[in-house]
Amino acid sequence: MATRFIKDSIWTSPNLNQLSDMAERHFYRLLPLPDDHGCCEVTAAVVKGRCYPLKPKVTIDLIIKWTAELEAQDIIRTWTNKGRVFAYFPTWSGHQRIRSLNKRKTPEPPASVVTCRQLSQVAALSSLPSLLSSLPQETTLSGSPPDDAGLVATKPKANNQAHYKQEAISLLSFLNEKTGRHYEPVEANVALIVARLREGATPDQCRQVIAKKAREWLPDEKMQGYLRPATLFNRTKFAQYHGEIGRPLEVEG
Repeated sequence: MATRFIKDSIWTSPNLNQLSDMAERHFYRLLPLPDDHGCCEVTAAVVKGRCYPLKPKVTIDLIIKWTAELEAQDIIRTWTNKGRVFAYFPTWSGHQRIRSLNKRKTPEPPASVVTCRQLSQVAALSSLPSLLSSLPQETTLSGSPPDDAGLVATKPKANNQAHYKQEAISLLSFLNEKTGRHYEPVEANVALIVARLREGATPDQCRQVIAKKAREWLPDEKMQGYLRPATLFNRTKFAQYHGEIGRPLEVEG
């Protein structure tokens, strides 16, 4: 892994200084990941394994929250490819010493990500800083500010698109894994999942529904065709399927 640099300009960076303390620490943990082109994978589960291997109390939810903060300040710009989330650091070449460009380690980002954030992204994220400030702060078990000794998980409750979209992509990947399908993270597939999350469904509840219906329907050729986002995450049907779960299910995988 290449050596990366941190300059003293971080002390006066307007973007970095808008971050919460934990999101700023998250940024430094991410710094070794990008390739020479300033790109890396930021799928939450991957980041947890690579950047927080000895931090069991750093959860997927926290990583998603901190990554959303970085994107809100345009410190990173994300895109998805085949169910995985990648990030581009727009100021990478201005802060890192790149003697020669090695081969990319990620798919090439879309031109809109490299040149500027799409208007839809800006609209979705414009209110994120104020929303995040209203969230409960991460605390240690003793109630003091967080440090390396321990964090407790806090579930993001802010209604922000970046968080819900990344959760939806993760759930879509789980559906593909359980059913052997290859649903792409396009708007038609992701929007229904996002809608259920906005209404208050948790990712664990969504996985329980997916796992239960996969077990019931995969053996039935007629019902296999309904193992799709349009059916599972239809508003009425999802409420029905979730209501069938009498107790928390063990979700494999």
